[in-house]
Amino acid sequence: MAANKSGNLFLEYFSYKANIGFIFALPILATIAVYSYFAQDALVALLGVAVLLALPYFWLCIRFPKLWIYTIALCTTPFLTTSGKGLSVADVVLGVVYLGGLIIWFYFILFIKKDKIVRNTADWLIIFFYAASFGCVIIAYLNDVDFIDAFKEYANFSVTLLYFPIRYYFNEKEDLKRLLIVFAISIFIVELIHFYRYYVAATTNLVYAYQLARTVKTNQALFVAASISAIVFFFYTKGWRNRLLLGILAGFSTAALITTFSRAFWIVLLVQIIILFLLIPLRKKIELGVLVATLTAIVLSLAFLFMKDNTKLLLGVVEARFVSASKGTKDVSVQARFAEYQATFVKIRENPLGGNGYFKSFSYIDPLTGYTLTAPINHNGYIYLVYRLGFPLAIVYLLFFLSYIFKSIKYMIISKDKFFKAISIVAFMYLLLIAITNFVTPTLSFRDGIFVTILSVVFISSAEKFYIFSKNNKKINEN
Repeated sequence: MAANKSGNLFLEYFSYKANIGFIFALPILATIAVYSYFAQDALVALLGVAVLLALPYFWLCIRFPKLWIYTIALCTTPFLTTSGKGLSVADVVLGVVYLGGLIIWFYFILFIKKDKIVRNTADWLIIFFYAASFGCVIIAYLNDVDFIDAFKEYANFSVTLLYFPIRYYFNEKEDLKRLLIVFAISIFIVELIHFYRYYVAATTNLVYAYQLARTVKTNQALFVAASISAIVFFFYTKGWRNRLLLGILAGFSTAALITTFSRAFWIVLLVQIIILFLLIPLRKKIELGVLVATLTAIVLSLAFLFMKDNTKLLLGVVEARFVSASKGTKDVSVQARFAEYQATFVKIRENPLGGNGYFKSFSYIDPLTGYTLTAPINHNGYIYLVYRLGFPLAIVYLLFFLSYIFKSIKYMIISKDKFFKAISIVAFMYLLLIAITNFVTPTLSFRDGIFVTILSVVFISSAEKFYIFSKNNKKINEN
């Protein structure tokens, strides 16, 4: 076999075998599709055609691994906008594009190319975590949880491991910029879908304010992350076109966040803006003030444009959410969460080491109605982790998370390059967002939180690599 001059980890192994596989696979699948069509089995026929069309693309992903990463970025849209019982689009994306590709990538990196992927202790922690936490799927099954449901939650959580291949191929400045553009497009589409769903819900048989507050409440972490990213890059990017696009993304993301009516996420975004205000120089502080005022105008304009008669109701709900937050423990929603915590603590004491397993629900008495409710999750993400996985594995995951928080602070301070300083600030904002909101909702375990965590690790790792490279170059030049 000829030497692999491209250095592509797949080509050396696949250059011959994959082509042979396609020679046999294509006619077989075509035959199945044609037979199924004439047998009037439309589902099998469509599946055969889909696989037939996907095979060439799969081959291209093998030949050009960055194409697979771009596919991951584009598949963010179905991954974050579809859910529900049974096999959803998100489950297909998760199984084929994310986990299927991830398993193949790990196999060839470790056993074919024999390359190193672990860079630090945090990497070892997260690998150990996912290897050991599969046992929680078994525990869940023993606790009468459907195996498929437990495995789906484990697989969903395992998406975090995607930071390994993304970091492997995308750590140079230009590569990261291109990837960020693709992610920005995907996020913008997610926001458009969110606005459509919200508009339909808010303009159909809407009578009471509380109905408006319960319409579309998803992807809050994603919207905060997109908004603060656009704001940070606005101050570290040149060119009025780029800054205009970033301003639009920030405005759309902020508007999407407001329509989730999630007070904790609103407050976190305000805290992030205050922190950014303290970090940037005086001239940029004035620009930030102008930008915030402009974003406020954009959000209000969007509300009046799309909500029309419901705009006053929208503003009333926003005000009511802040007023209820000021009540502290007297707030009914806070009391309900305390009831959740108390019921969860009982289960944690019963299984402190191994946890209760993935997808294991619990029951508690609702203080408002007096009824016994069954909940799939606990709103405190830290308690949720311990309840599901037990103390040892929860601590392992939190150590991984904390290590990157400290790293983000380090490179936010010492990075000299504008781009890498910006992504270090963004990574810190992301991790701060997750760390705070995880007290009131399990952001660490939700899809958008996992997505934000992946980007945080990639950003920090890239800033770290660039800093070490620059430092070594400086030493060489001095000598």
